[in-house]
Amino acid sequence: MDADREGYGEGFEDYEADTFERTDEEIGDDHVDNTQGALDLEDFSSDRDDTEATIVGKFLVRLDDFEAHLHASMEDLIAAEVRAGRDSVRFI
Repeated sequence: MDADREGYGEGFEDYEADTFERTDEEIGDDHVDNTQGALDLEDFSSDRDDTEATIVGKFLVRLDDFEAHLHASMEDLIAAEVRAGRDSVRFI
């Protein structure tokens, strides 16, 4: 970088990094595993259906309720439009 270059905003100056990406030779292939051994995987199974107790389950229940509300609203709107059409025909 240029030595006479000004810094940014609060005085932070540019700098050249002295670290570079390692090559495959530098990384090597002689990895030695740690001494902790293999991971112990735990298993959990439950016979209880507690889907509605989780946040995702509660959200899905709300979405189902909202979907039912939208269908009911749509049916009410269709009925109201049909009723308005009939009323218009009677009026004319």
